[in-house]
Parts: sequence; structure tokens; C-alpha cells
Amino acid sequence: MDKFLFSNEVKELQQCYVCRESFDHAGNKINDGPGNCFNLNGDEHLEECDSKEDSCETAMYADWLHDGSQVFQFTRRCISGGSHLDGSTNCNKGSSSVIQYKDCFNFCAGNGCNNNLDVAKAHSKLDENGDPIEIR
Repeated sequence: MDKFLFSNEVKELQQCYVCRESFDHAGNKINDGPGNCFNLNGDEHLEECDSKEDSCETAMYADWLHDGSQVFQFTRRCISGGSHLDGSTNCNKGSSSVIQYKDCFNFCAGNGCNNNLDVAKAHSKLDENGDPIEIR
């Protein structure tokens, strides 16, 4: 007899927070997204992912422009192929004659796991406990 190639088992979809917000260097919101993304309050942005997406990502993009201004974009989303990076944060940085940037990404697996600000720590100098050092 031939074995069945299909399973009757229903796969639960990954759930992630999906949103984005942008801020200037002083923390003023730039009109980009519905708000309540950086400091999540409730589950309004929790969504089911597509069936091929098995992980969540939180990203923070920091751009320093030639006029001295800074722009921070913060995103949460579903991704595929990130489950092997669970809990890790990776950053890319570089510069040109008009911009400097540092883009950091935190990956996780598990429903609603991208509800934290771990990725923001990668943009800060940390103390011996792993907490951001307060600027005075």
C-alpha cells in the first residue's frame, strides 16, 4: 500500500506583533504607522502569520543624516527561516558621504515573542548587567 503524503494534522500559525513607527533623535514620532508599536500596550498588533512564516522579528534602524539629524524606525513583523536564530540579535552598520546607519534585528520563535525591546539594547552602551547606561 502507498503511504499517505498528507497529514490530517492542522498546523497552528505563528503569531507575531506586526507594526512600525518612526522617531527623530528627540523621540518625537514621525508620522509613520499607527502608533503603539515601540511601547506595546495590549495585543492590538498581534496577527497570525502566513503559513510559510515560522518566526517573528523586531528591527530597529538608526540613520544619521548629513545635516546631523537622526531617524529611528522600529518594526515588528513575521518572517520565515528565523527560528534557528531564536533569541539572537544581529546588527549591520556602515556609512557613506551622506549617511551613517546601524540596523539591528532580533529574531524569536513562539507566539507573540517579539513583544520586547531587546533590539533597542543593541543601539545602547550597556552596563555589566546588560542594561542600557543612562545618559546624564
